[in-house]
This record gives sequence, structure tokens and C-alpha cells, in this order.
Amino acid sequence: MACSESLALFISPQDGSFWLRGIDERLLWNTLKSTVSDAFGPLIQGGIDHQNGYEWISLRGFSFGDIPCGLGFCFHFGKLSEMCFNVTLPTAELNRDWPTRATSEREVEFVREQLKTQVNRSFATGVEQFEWGSIWSVFDERGQQASSGLRYRDLS
Repeated sequence: MACSESLALFISPQDGSFWLRGIDERLLWNTLKSTVSDAFGPLIQGGIDHQNGYEWISLRGFSFGDIPCGLGFCFHFGKLSEMCFNVTLPTAELNRDWPTRATSEREVEFVREQLKTQVNRSFATGVEQFEWGSIWSVFDERGQQASSGLRYRDLS
């Protein structure tokens, strides 16, 4: 599915909820997997159940800051606990189908700039803490790639 400007990702700093312009459902900590499946069904590209209470689903066809974006939702025992996303810059340089480190670092810089605007924080270290959890955009040394997303604290 092509990236749709109407399905742009937005994040609220107040409660960590996020939404996609064009889809009515607003997602946040503990949203049921069935709710996500109902709201995003045709956009789900795949998933993996780790058989330990954690399950991920991946989605495509979104944008973040007008750049194509993929999403990953993590569910713990059927409830949303984390959301990761990645952007694909039009100037991406690849090495064997993977972004180069320089490309990944540009992706991190781009995402941080967008997050600064959306949640009004500096992202100087790449991670910002909130009462409800955290938002990050960093270069993952272990995975050798850009890593961005939000993780909720267990608020029960």
C-alpha cells in the first residue's frame, strides 16, 4: 500500500496516545489487540507471536513528517505496551538492502526534529521520559539501525 498523507502518525505528550489522521481510533496503553485489528485490519502486513505473552504486528502505508513510515505494535497478553516506527528517507543509501549507518543517523535526526515539534521536548539525548512512559529516537548500535518509538510504563 502506498504511503498516504491522510494516514499521518501523531503522538500526544499528555497521555502517550497516538493516532493516524484518517483513522478514528486513538491508541494508548492497554488498548486491546482486537481493537487494533479491527481499526487497522487491511494495513496489517504481518506479525509474530513469541509464545511468551508478547506479540508484534507490523503495518505499512503511513507517514511521519510527510515521509513514508512503517509501524510495529507490541502487545503483552493482548494489550498494547509499545509502538515502534521507522521512516524511509528519499535519500536513503543502502548496503545490501539495508540502510547505511549514515542513512540511519539521518533518519534519527529527522525523527527527533519531528518529535520536538509534536511533543515539545528537546530529544537532546534521544529519549524523553513522561509520566506514562517514554519516547525515543536513537541509533541502535546492536541492531546497526535507527530505532524510534514509544513504550508505556505499566500503569496498573
